[in-house]
Amino acid sequence: MAYCLDSDVLARAPAVAAAPQATAQVEAAIVAAQARIDGRLQSKFSVPFGDPVPAMVKTVAIDLAAARAIMSTFSGSEHSEIIAFAKNLQDNAMKDLDDIVSGALKLSDVTTTEVISSRVPQIHITSVPSSQIRCLDMLGHHGPKMPDNHWVRTNQQGW
Repeated sequence: MAYCLDSDVLARAPAVAAAPQATAQVEAAIVAAQARIDGRLQSKFSVPFGDPVPAMVKTVAIDLAAARAIMSTFSGSEHSEIIAFAKNLQDNAMKDLDDIVSGALKLSDVTTTEVISSRVPQIHITSVPSSQIRCLDMLGHHGPKMPDNHWVRTNQQGW
C-alpha cells in the first residue's frame, strides 16, 4: 500500500500536473519516497506501515514525492524558484524523519510494534553449499551448524 496518492502529491505540487508524463513521474516519486521512509524508519518501527498510514508518515511521503516530482519535471536555471521550493520540501521532510527516529516527533497513530533492536534477536537462516544450515544473527555472526533438516535457533549472543 502506498503511503500517499497521486492526487495528494499533485495537490502539493500542482505545477507538475501540466507536465508531460506527470502521472509516471508522480508514481515513481511516490515509490522512491516510500522506500526512503521505510529505509529511515526501519530501525525503530516495523515497516512498511499498514492501513491506515500514520498521518505524519503520509505528510512526509507527500513532501518527499512532491519534491522529487518537481525536481524531475523542472530543471535548469529558469526554474530556480520552484526547485528551491522542492529542496525546502525535501529538507523539511528529512528533518521530520530524523525527528521521528530520535523520538522528538511521535507517531501517535502507529499501531505497529516498535522494534527495540538491542533486545529483539533477529535470526536469518540460510543454507550453504555444504548442505549445512548456518544461523546468522542481525549482526552477521555465524551461529551453530547442524546437518540437513535441523533448524537451529540462536540469539545475538550466539546461544
